[in-house]
Amino acid sequence: MTLRKQLCVALAILLAALPLAAAGGSTSVNFSQPILAAGKALAPGQYLLRWKSSSPEAIVKFEKNGTIVAEVNAKVIEREKESPYNSILAGTNASGELVLREVRLRGKKQVLVFE
Repeated sequence: MTLRKQLCVALAILLAALPLAAAGGSTSVNFSQPILAAGKALAPGQYLLRWKSSSPEAIVKFEKNGTIVAEVNAKVIEREKESPYNSILAGTNASGELVLREVRLRGKKQVLVFE
């Protein structure tokens, strides 16, 4: 194989891998009460979540009024079925505080999971 063909093959592999290495997205969420996201306290209100993932690890930024108020780690998990709507899954910790567990995105199989 010539050097030119080798470079073309290498470039094709690199370009194919880029979406996986740099996957990410954004969505809006509204919390009606205080909640913890990976240990970070968030006040009630509307947030823009932006994340970058290097599968399955993700860094999620919570923005409120254009300001990043928290940056936490999460995992991107693939589910069997697409979520029918945007939603969050929350629970409580041993202290009774509300804790964000998942963010599910309408039409996507991927779920952001917080620990």
